[in-house]
Amino acid sequence: MVINMSELGSISVKVWREAKFIEELNDALLVIEADLNGKSSYFDFSEEDILRSKEFLFNFIKELNSTIKEEFISTELSPIVPQN
Repeated sequence: MVINMSELGSISVKVWREAKFIEELNDALLVIEADLNGKSSYFDFSEEDILRSKEFLFNFIKELNSTIKEEFISTELSPIVPQN
């Protein structure tokens, strides 16, 4: 199998975006979990961090719901929602 540099660059960008999205999702869930357990001050999470995390998770759920209804998988959800 021969892969040219353009394909390699495209794959690299796709993997980087997917990893970044999953990292952001994980971070948001961590902040929200700490807040729900009353530990946000222990981890030094600000109210802005908590609100930003909740907004990120809300947008994720909204997009996931849309994906499920329409069966259209956006690039952000592709690492989480398998394609047929």
